[in-house]
Parts: sequence; C-alpha cells; structure tokens
Amino acid sequence: MALVSNQPRNATAKTNSESEIFVLKKEVFQELMRTNPTIASQISNEIIRRVNENDEKFGERDAPPRSIFN
Repeated sequence: MALVSNQPRNATAKTNSESEIFVLKKEVFQELMRTNPTIASQISNEIIRRVNENDEKFGERDAPPRSIFN
C-alpha cells in the first residue's frame, strides 16, 4: 500500500532458507500502472477490497462500500 499511499512503509521479513528479495521502486511501479491498465485495475480493486474489509472490522459497517468510481 505504501507504493500508492505515499506513506512510509517498514517491514521485517524472516526466512527459514536462502531467499531472493525483489525490490520494486516507486518509479517502476508508477510506470507499470501507467502502461498496464489490467494490472492497474487489479491493484485498484484489491485496495478497495482491503479498505472495505477494514471498514467492516473497525466499525464503519453503516457506510456504503467504497468504489473508485464515486
């Protein structure tokens, strides 16, 4: 979400075996969103799903579901 929210993001990851890490820079992500409408739509839908899920969990149950088209 930090790639779309402009908020700082910090996470810790632990692995049980040797792993490869993939870093997605914001500029690359933004270009991907501009040039691939299918991926942009899928990411937008997932963000909306998560926001609506959090609304239900944290008491905004009476609010109508959010949409990028409102």
